[in-house]
Amino acid sequence: MSMPCASPWRREGGSVSLEFALALPAFFLIVLAFLHTVGFARDLVVVQVAAREGARAAAVSRDDATVRAAVDAAVDGRAARISISPRQRSTGDLVRVEVILPTRLPVGPPTVTGTAVARVEAIVDAP
Repeated sequence: MSMPCASPWRREGGSVSLEFALALPAFFLIVLAFLHTVGFARDLVVVQVAAREGARAAAVSRDDATVRAAVDAAVDGRAARISISPRQRSTGDLVRVEVILPTRLPVGPPTVTGTAVARVEAIVDAP
């Protein structure tokens, strides 16, 4: 009478497949969460840079179109809401630019906001 082989490989052959099947979705969820976080962080940086560029443009120009152009260039043409205050600026005033940008992510906050403040410099109007 022969004894069955008590090899550990025989008993655990299916458990490796099961462990892989359970670990794979968890791995993909971790990767997706990481990519989502990176995308959100990118949007935060983009909106803050856009607000800073807009504040700089507002500090050297009285024209709001110049500010909007600077913000649009910084957000790569994405639709952004821009708030500039005060509307009438004179040398030495503080100008505040707020940029609200919709995120491209399926979950999380729908928008990110960036704000920057700059002191208005001496503005020489073009002839």
